[in-house]
Amino acid sequence: MNSRLLFTRLLKSLFIFIAALILFVSILDFIDLSFTFDGGRRYLTGQIKSFTGREVRIDGEVKLNVSLVPQLLVQRIHISNPEGFGNDDFITVSEVRIDLSLIPLLSGQLHLDDIAADQAKINLIKSKAGSNNWTFVDTAPSSTASQTKTDESSIWNNGSSRLTIGVLQITDVSIRYEDQSRNEVIDTQLDQLKIDLNDLTKPQAEINGKVQGYPYDLTFESDALQVITSGEPWLVHGSGHIANKKIKIEANLQHIEDEIKGNVDINVKQVNLGLLLDKLEIIKGRNAATESININVKMHGSDFVELYEQAEIRLQLGKGYWNLQDKKTGQTKLLSFSRSSSFTSWHKPVALHLDGEIEGEAIKIDFKTNRLLEFFDEVPKLDVDLAASIADTEIKLTGTVDLPITAGQYKLDLSLIGKDLEKLNPVIDTNFPALNNFSLSGILIANEKGYILKSARASIGETQLQASIVIDTTSLKPDWTINLSSHELQLKDFAFYDLDSIQPGITNVETSTKNEIVKPYLEPLRTLQATVADPDMYLILNLNVDKLLSGNDVLGKGRFRLHLRDNAISLENADIEFPGGKVTASLSFRIEGSETSGRAKLNIDKLDYGITTRLFKPDSQVDGVISLRTDIELKGPEFTRMLDDATGKFDIAVWPKNTKPAKILNLWATNLYLVLLPELKKKESKVNCLVGLMNLDKGIMKEEFFAIDTTKLWIYGNFNVDFKQEHVKLSLFPRSKTARFFALESPIRVQGNFSEINLEINPVDLTTGYISFITSPLTVPTRWIFGDKAPEDGSAVCEQFFDRAYVEKLNNEIKQKQQKEIDEMLGAD
Repeated sequence: MNSRLLFTRLLKSLFIFIAALILFVSILDFIDLSFTFDGGRRYLTGQIKSFTGREVRIDGEVKLNVSLVPQLLVQRIHISNPEGFGNDDFITVSEVRIDLSLIPLLSGQLHLDDIAADQAKINLIKSKAGSNNWTFVDTAPSSTASQTKTDESSIWNNGSSRLTIGVLQITDVSIRYEDQSRNEVIDTQLDQLKIDLNDLTKPQAEINGKVQGYPYDLTFESDALQVITSGEPWLVHGSGHIANKKIKIEANLQHIEDEIKGNVDINVKQVNLGLLLDKLEIIKGRNAATESININVKMHGSDFVELYEQAEIRLQLGKGYWNLQDKKTGQTKLLSFSRSSSFTSWHKPVALHLDGEIEGEAIKIDFKTNRLLEFFDEVPKLDVDLAASIADTEIKLTGTVDLPITAGQYKLDLSLIGKDLEKLNPVIDTNFPALNNFSLSGILIANEKGYILKSARASIGETQLQASIVIDTTSLKPDWTINLSSHELQLKDFAFYDLDSIQPGITNVETSTKNEIVKPYLEPLRTLQATVADPDMYLILNLNVDKLLSGNDVLGKGRFRLHLRDNAISLENADIEFPGGKVTASLSFRIEGSETSGRAKLNIDKLDYGITTRLFKPDSQVDGVISLRTDIELKGPEFTRMLDDATGKFDIAVWPKNTKPAKILNLWATNLYLVLLPELKKKESKVNCLVGLMNLDKGIMKEEFFAIDTTKLWIYGNFNVDFKQEHVKLSLFPRSKTARFFALESPIRVQGNFSEINLEINPVDLTTGYISFITSPLTVPTRWIFGDKAPEDGSAVCEQFFDRAYVEKLNNEIKQKQQKEIDEMLGAD
């Protein structure tokens, strides 16, 4: 047979073989031949039991599908727990499918193209004694173990082995970890895991599923697997998405002897912090986000438990914000942070640091709370160790808070130290006054009704206070009840306005009623009206003081009750005792539409008014004694004009000691007195006292009695003030203390508006003075008051005239004497 014919027959035979092979494969695929493989059941059960040392059962089918790619199907595999770990299975797998590759079998190699497991449940248990159910007892002979080790080594070192795996897929895996020694349970759900080992130099893995209803998908690529056994660092790179947010993972792991060491870096972009805190059931319903979260984990350990228990976790947030919302009003405040970081490990507290800004004020927070392991169980309370700096105020809080935080229940030790309490107002929506150098410490308790601050110690400047504060948050606005007591209270610590500094200029502004000149000394009243019209909080303030100080001046005991509500404020039971006298007062103001009304009752008994001026200006030389009795029904368009339609009585007596111009007393009444002073001091006459009994009727004030005593003169006056028009008119009629019946001095007249009061001199006053002397009961001769000899100092007489009943009786007597002298003069003719 020639070579050409031989080649033709060989080629024909080859085609026939290939065609037969194709036909055979097609038949196998078409007929889908399968049969029950009971021998395989026994074999698999024995092998798994031999490896684990546990009881194993397969109570489902074991089938072998014969095709070009044979497939072994095993259903319902159960591996039991060792004795002492309960009756539940250690591992339960609903179904396992194994695809075999026939061609490698020709070379004596077993290659599993695809291993797929579905619906697996794994129960990991650590007992109270420290033992666990995932450590297996090697029941195989030592020679087998040695051979296995050799075979495993050949997998990585020789590149050829008896067993190779292509793709491993696991779906729907539930892992439950129970630590009985700490009564902790961790549940993890893995929807799908796919590991591709077809290329051992570049293994790949894919994980995807859902966490709390949010999808995640991750892809990993690593160095060759043989690096793991070499002791060299094994690098893993991962990327993907969690809840549609980009995530990047970098891991550097090293296996040395029986221990794994390494670092894992996780970076997530554009994270919704509010949602994350909600799912962790720490805080619900918060709008918060950050541009990135970076997590670095350092770990080492010989098993899974040691890895997470000894891990050190550092977390860094990029720039972000937190919209803080008031659950009552719905108003929000933006907390922006430039840097935020956290550090923790399994057995250590979670520590947090934050630098940011809120309402234009810098904020710095250092916070420590529960150990990390506690957050993997149902934590009922959150440990709080907080140190914060907000608006120059240092805050410390320690204690516990019930979870979730939005429940608003906690008990905390509180400490506050600050420079200016007023700077906290925009941060926490209050109306604190400008108290400087303050401190507060006590126990802060919160519940569903509000807050309680008890056992509190406070200081403001030199003043030490005991305080209790109750805040009711169930009403429309926070309702504060504050009780303060002090052994010694310094008034200068509560001087909220420097009146001397706000006096220099007068500016024109348009008010709600008309264009008018704004008087800076009225600014406290304007601020008060704005507060009363729409307070951020309701307030009841009770104060009791054993010793009240004003600078170096000792006043004595003091107390008052302040009550603030919408459109209403009142000061009740205000009493201040001082050496030789007492001040009692009650004030109330109410806003009703476009009008304000109120009542002022004030009783001052011989108070050194220099104390008041020194309170605002310590070096003030103004001094003297004042007594005051007033009961006025107030009414006007605003707080600064509540005398416009006022009605009542205003009685005053003043014994001046040192009077000179001072910005602190830049009021119309003081300016009026300073205009008169040069005239009253003529002929070296010193002012001894001033007494006035005034009646107010619909904003017009007139005298019932008005007089001034000097060393040389006794002066009567006619007084008229129109508060609505801000106009004042005063006529004084001096009488020489040494003159006889018709010994008269020229009248002194003053008039003008409250901003500009002028002295008037009129030549006709001499004639009108005589007429006024004859016709007015106020121009009675001095001798009828003082007797035959008037003293240079008539201070005691001013005190007598500071009595309406006495004045009324005296006026009746004077009228009778006056009429008697007139009758005698007419009878003599």
